[in-house]
Parts: sequence; structure tokens; C-alpha cells
Amino acid sequence: MASVGFCTEVEEDLIDAVTGLSGSGPAYAFTALDALADGGVKMGLPRRLAVRLGAQALLVSNIIASHCNISLQHRPNWSVTS
Repeated sequence: MASVGFCTEVEEDLIDAVTGLSGSGPAYAFTALDALADGGVKMGLPRRLAVRLGAQALLVSNIIASHCNISLQHRPNWSVTS
């Protein structure tokens, strides 16, 4: 399983919370990706390119959130390049 994510142990009373977040999280990520792509299409991009650009934006955001040990509420301005 570690090849598609990471493994961790949690107390039994947290299993439902972990299942809800881990199990439903991908659906929310795909919903966000779809919304990003819709925005790109509305601005004139072909759908395939809009999905690819949106996926890349989510990937980079994941890397920053996962590896830079930053507070999501207080992320540095450099994390947004627009």
C-alpha cells in the first residue's frame, strides 16, 4: 500500500475519521480539479489542457503542503505566483 501513499497507525477511535478523510478526499480533489478545468475552459482553453494544468496546480500544492511543514492558513506568499 505504501506505493500509492503512506501507511500509518492510528488509535482505533480515530479509524472512522481517517476512513472519511482518506476515503472521501480523492473525490473532493477530483471535484476541485473539475472546477479548475471548468474555469480554464471558460477562459478559452481546450478541456484536455485545462485538466492537465489544473492537475499540475494541485500536484504542486500537494508537494508544498506535504513537504514544506507550513501552516495552510499562514502559507508564505511565494506559494502563489500570480
